[in-house]
Parts: sequence; C-alpha cells; structure tokens
Amino acid sequence: MEKILAPVDRVLAQIGRLTLARPLFSITLLLVATAVTIYSNEIWKPSGTVPSTTAYEKSLTPPPPVTTPAPTSIAAPLATQSTSASNTPPANTPAAAATPGFVAKTHVVGWQVMKIRSGDTLAKLFQKNGFSAREVATLSHLKNAKALRHLKLGQEIRFYKNTDGRLEQLAYALNDKSTLSVVRAGNTYKATTQARAISTVLLASAGTTGDTSQIATLTTPSKPDTKTSDPSSPTLAKTIPVRTTASIHNYVSGHIKRSLAVDARKTGLSSQQANQLVQIFSQKNIAQNVRPGDEFNVLYERSKTGTKKSTANILAAQLTTRGKTYQLVRFVDPKGHVEYYTPQGHSLHDGLSRLPLNFNHISSSFSGNRLDPVLGYYRPHAGTDLAAAFGTPVQAAGDGVLAEIGYRGGYGKLITIQHDSKYTTRYAHLSKFANSMRAGQTVRKGQIIGYVGRTGYATGPHLHYEIRVNDVATNPLTVALPRAVIPAAYRSRFLTQSKALLTQLRISRQVRLAQASPTSPQRENKG
Repeated sequence: MEKILAPVDRVLAQIGRLTLARPLFSITLLLVATAVTIYSNEIWKPSGTVPSTTAYEKSLTPPPPVTTPAPTSIAAPLATQSTSASNTPPANTPAAAATPGFVAKTHVVGWQVMKIRSGDTLAKLFQKNGFSAREVATLSHLKNAKALRHLKLGQEIRFYKNTDGRLEQLAYALNDKSTLSVVRAGNTYKATTQARAISTVLLASAGTTGDTSQIATLTTPSKPDTKTSDPSSPTLAKTIPVRTTASIHNYVSGHIKRSLAVDARKTGLSSQQANQLVQIFSQKNIAQNVRPGDEFNVLYERSKTGTKKSTANILAAQLTTRGKTYQLVRFVDPKGHVEYYTPQGHSLHDGLSRLPLNFNHISSSFSGNRLDPVLGYYRPHAGTDLAAAFGTPVQAAGDGVLAEIGYRGGYGKLITIQHDSKYTTRYAHLSKFANSMRAGQTVRKGQIIGYVGRTGYATGPHLHYEIRVNDVATNPLTVALPRAVIPAAYRSRFLTQSKALLTQLRISRQVRLAQASPTSPQRENKG
C-alpha cells in the first residue's frame, strides 16, 4: 500500500510548494514590470520634451546653434548723434525653431521711422509699435512736448525701442531746422528742442592759408531709404541709412577802403553774403557810417546735402568802426525764424515799428486836445491816424500776443497786441481781420493782421495806431522804442551757441594776425 501511495504523496508535495510560491512569484513579476515601466518612460518621453542624455545621444554630433545677424549701427536723428542697434534681434535672442513646441516672443529693437498720415495720433502710433498706454500718457503731459499732441501731416517721427520693448528715445521733426527730442530718464522722460545739425569744432591751425579758414564740420541724418530694408523680415522696421551733410565754417577778414559791401566782396564773399553783411549792420546806420581803416571779421558756413544747392549763411560777424566794436550772432529759433543778436541776446532792430503800414500821409497826429471831426468837440487823440487806401494791409508792429480782437465802439474793428509786460499796440477802424486771427494767438513782427477801413468813428479810410506804455498812450513818432531781445525760452540755448561761434571768430582772427605779423612769412591772399 505504501508503495502505491508514495508517488501520490510526492505529487501532492510539489503541488503544495507551487501553491505557496505563486504569490511570491506574482509579487516579483509586479515589481519587475513596475521597474521596466519607469525605466521605459524615462527613456521614451512624449514629443515636445527634451529626453535625458543617453549613451546613444552622446555619440551623436550636436547640430550647429541658430544665430542671428550681428547688429547694424545706425545714426540717431537727434542733436547728439549716437550709435545704436539696428532693427534686428540681438544675437542671444532664442530662435523660434530651436526647441520643438517652443515659440519665441520677439520684438523689434532699434530705430523705427514713420510718417504722419491722416488720422494718426500719438496713441495710435504707440499702439502700432507696441508701447504701453502709460508711456503715451507720460509723453502727452510733458511741458516741452506739446507738439506731440498735434502731429503734422507728412512729418517724420522716429522711435527707439530697447531690448525690453520700452520706448527709449523719440525724435519728431518739427521742421527742416529743428527736432523735438524725447529721452528716457529713469521712469519718466525729458523733452528738448534741438537743432537738426550739431557742429564739431575743428579750430583753424596756424598753417592755414588764404582768407577762408576751415573751422568746423557737421553731419545731419537724412530721410530713410526704403530700398535698403530687408525684405526677408517683413515684421522688422526698416533700417535708417544716414546721408552726410558736409558743412564747413569759413573765416574772412578785411579793412574798409571804399565801403563794407565792396570790400567784403574782395575777401571772397559772394554778392549775396556781402549784401547780407551790410543788412546785418544796417540798423542804427552802422554800415553806412564806416570809414577807411575800419575792420570787419566774418564767420560763415558752407553746407551741401546730396545734390541740393549749397548754402552760405553768415554765422557771426564783427565790425569795428569809430572806436566801437559790434558783434552779432545768427540764431534760428525752433519755428525757423532767423535773427541776429548781440552776445547778450539783444537785437539791433527796434522791438516795435513806429508806423506799421505803407500810408499816404498822416491825417491826424497824437494830441492831448484835438477837435474830433465826428463828435464835434475837443478831446485827447491817443494815437496817430495814417491815411491809406481802403484794404491796405496792416502789419503787427512787433512780436506779441493778440490780447483783443473785435468791434469796440468808436474804434470800430480793433486789434490789440500785448508785446510784453510794458508795451501794447492798437490798430483801429479796420475793414476786416486777417484770416485765422483770434485772441490768444502769437503773431510775429511784420505779420499781416488786418486791412485798412473806416469802421467806427471815421470820416475816411485810415488806420488809427497807438503805442501804449504801461497802458498809457504815447506819441508813436517820438516814443523811445524797445530793443528786440531773444525770447526767454531760447536764451540759454542762444548763449551756448553764441559763445562757441564767437570763440571760433576770436581764434580765427588771432591766427590771421599771427600769420600777418612781421615775424611770420608773408602769404599770398587767395581770397
């Protein structure tokens, strides 16, 4: 019996051992499967992620890095020229395709130029360039940047965006001679109006010959050339090439033998420059009263841009006559008006005109007791009546602000101009006012403000003209007229420019005297 049951017991024992080992075997398989899963996930990550480095990957040669072109230097359209990055992203800007599934966020860095079109405002232009509304508000409230609130159609405006996408600089061409410059200063901006050309002084050396000593050169940026932009980058602003404007400051000097105009021509000045020199010193009859032996010195510029005709404006002039020396310096204000002032900022011209129109005769003079031809009784006549043809243009007697414009009783149609805190002028009996005249408007000396008529108490067409000092009527024919002075807003800028030009004039004269001294070799005058 035992022999029969022995094999059976061995089979049952084996089955028992298998039954006990099955849970252990299952647990082992589970652990192995988990480990394999974790390991496989580590190696085979989903698309869009960067796998860990494997021995296989280490054996591969990495692809070359994606690089961007090096920045191109351009000139800033401001008074102080600077070199800045062009409108290409910096070299460390990540490329959009460098990593699968990653899109790089880029913006244009550098100068961008735009022309003002119909309907453009500062807010619209800022929005197009990606600037914030806060930057628009900050610039709009700058005291010296009022021009940005009323952009002129066709004018040029330039923005400089930094690597953070913020506005770093702005340049707005006010006219051909001046530019509004706005520069970031911390969290705010500073606005200034500057000349579009800044000269670099190159003083004349002692070896210069002839009457035309080169003193300075300057460059100015020109309008952008759209043909040079990169067509492969439509989202980038076009680069701004610079066209150089060559300008040379020249110096001439001479002595009077016949007249200022004739002897100025002998130094090499053109007829136009000689006439300009006479006109500069024509006030107070200075040029007309020169005598033989009197000395004059002139500093002038000669500039040329591209194919444009060259200009030759007198920058500074000095005339010594009858023991007195007169110095005048040219100044162009941001509005383009040209005037010559003394080093202290005074003009030789009177601030007011005694008689502001072409008239036929004086029909009634200033008087403290005159028989009024209309009212028929005696009373003061506070001005001078200038008889003229109906419709004759009436000019502003000086720079000022229209304090009053309208109809006032016996004056008829009247304009009152406030010239400063002391002087005012009145223009009465006008037939009509010039177009766009309104109270508060700024007018220039010589600007047409109205036309002769006979409105109010008038027996015929004439202009009743008054000059009032501290609101007291004076005789326009005898009152001491004020001298024109440079506006306070431009005084600091003028004094800086005047000092530089007169320094050039002085040094050039010293060089010329040294060349003409007996100890120096004589040179032929090539003027």
